[in-house]
Amino acid sequence: MDRETSERSREPQRRSGLSSDAPDLFRRPDAAPTATGSADDGDDRGTPTRPRRSPWIARGVIAAGLAAVGWFAWTGTHPPASLDETQFPNWSAHVEPVTASYDPQGSANLRHVSPGGAISSVGSIGFGDADLDRETTGRIRAVLAGGGTPDEQASQAVAIMKAANPLPAITDPAALKSATEKAKAIGMTYDVAAPEPSVTDGMARGVLRGDPSFVHVFLFDNCAQDGDVVLVKINGSPFAMVPITHIGTTVSVPVPAGGATTISIEGVHDGGGGITVACRTSRGDYFTRVMAPGDEQPIGIAGGR
Repeated sequence: MDRETSERSREPQRRSGLSSDAPDLFRRPDAAPTATGSADDGDDRGTPTRPRRSPWIARGVIAAGLAAVGWFAWTGTHPPASLDETQFPNWSAHVEPVTASYDPQGSANLRHVSPGGAISSVGSIGFGDADLDRETTGRIRAVLAGGGTPDEQASQAVAIMKAANPLPAITDPAALKSATEKAKAIGMTYDVAAPEPSVTDGMARGVLRGDPSFVHVFLFDNCAQDGDVVLVKINGSPFAMVPITHIGTTVSVPVPAGGATTISIEGVHDGGGGITVACRTSRGDYFTRVMAPGDEQPIGIAGGR
């Protein structure tokens, strides 16, 4: 072969950037080694009989990681279906007994557990100085002392009561669907992105007439945290859509001077096994019967300062 012919035969290799003894990168993984080197040469001229598995391992690791992220994202907002209310200590200790003794015509349908552990059946929850919402009470009284028209005072009271009751968002899709449908059915405004209590001018005017004190009531899920949602009413008026969790939510409720307030808890969404909600003040825990969507539990708030 003359020099010119040899140079022409090398031209395609130069264009591709590969030398004549470069390994064939496009062989099937199970193909035999090229003639340029043996399987165990260990240098750049040979191609091993088995390609490296690291790309496939990496893909597997990435896929597993993505699956794990997806699973955690799902379970973060979707309660596990395996949760069993009856496996929690509060079920047999408190929820089951108060459910069994529930009397629709009775007035003592709450199971009270005092800070000292004493158990009794009551119809209202008590509060003490530790439960007073002094900031909200002071702001409402400042509105009353500041004058202004009834409309102006009512508008200020609405803003104060909304600010006193920040509500957690409902993240579970099924629970959110139930909550929005319920709100629509009763004409209650419910903002999914920024939930807040429903305080009407009429409610605010009633609060102002009563010269109230505001008290904190803590609501929590006493068994499985599985997506339960309740509607809190004040004297029969829809007030707050609350997802029930172990972390709990505190609502600030007005109690008129020399009087009482009735709050009601209505079941909106059952995450599974029944809606299990309890209230807490400095006087102890108050357990309701296990409820279904549509069930309602009146709870009186009696003075006790």
